[in-house]
Amino acid sequence: MTPVAELERDYEYVQGADPLTVAQNGRVGVGDPHVHFTGDVIGTPKSKLLAAQSLDIVAVADHDRLSGPTIERKRDNLELSLEIISASEITADSLGSDRGQHSGKHLLVYRLKKLIPCKTTSGRLISPQDLIKAAHDQGAVVAVAHPELGGFSYIADEIREMAGWDEPPDLIEVFNGGARNVDRSRLGRVLREHVSGLEKRIPASGSNTQARTIFEEVKDKLFPLGGSDAHNARNVRDVVTGFDPEMDFFAAIRAGRSFVMRRKKPNRHTISNIVVGTIKGRQLEKSRLLGLAV
Repeated sequence: MTPVAELERDYEYVQGADPLTVAQNGRVGVGDPHVHFTGDVIGTPKSKLLAAQSLDIVAVADHDRLSGPTIERKRDNLELSLEIISASEITADSLGSDRGQHSGKHLLVYRLKKLIPCKTTSGRLISPQDLIKAAHDQGAVVAVAHPELGGFSYIADEIREMAGWDEPPDLIEVFNGGARNVDRSRLGRVLREHVSGLEKRIPASGSNTQARTIFEEVKDKLFPLGGSDAHNARNVRDVVTGFDPEMDFFAAIRAGRSFVMRRKKPNRHTISNIVVGTIKGRQLEKSRLLGLAV
């Protein structure tokens, strides 16, 4: 647990309950529910575990794979008292006019017992409806990842549609560290315009603002979440979700006893992070399109 005063020294409030009303004896639980440990990453799982060791909870949310059990063993070897949430950032089909033809959009699925394949037996991407149902059948929790963050993100109209389903997602990421940290300056714009593939990894400015605007429209159905989306150790904990330490993490979120905060001085992604991540991301996407195991 972390003292609220210590948390507020390094972080600024984004969304949710007042941290002091959530605290028990002046302390809160702190988690980063969106960290990538393998796949399109920089560095080793060990480096990310060490970066996360001051947290109470970290979610292992690799793309279309279930790495949680492996990371749990590495945590045990390091003798860290850190709860691991086994998760996956799963690629599902679009809900727009390009459904069935899109390269995929991302949903975070937490507390998975068994990985849900992103491809159906017909070779098409799983629909978000089917993914949510399959996740809920396992007792898992589903979040819309990084809304409005480029081609791999669901946009406002799609999220509004999801919120109206009989079985909608559970959460929405109202602040994503990757959207904040990736360079969106003149250099970022130049790279988006002139380097093929990077337009999906360098977000247009303002996606986190748009995510919070969308949340206000769907907050009767979806609860707020925030995570770093770290693909390297330096960005772990850039965005965190605080919660009542006497409650389960997701129960606290559903009960309105949680909040999202962002680091006041985040560690920015370097160009090498973006380029290397893009190359690895392309390899993973090619494997998915070919129906290979990832």
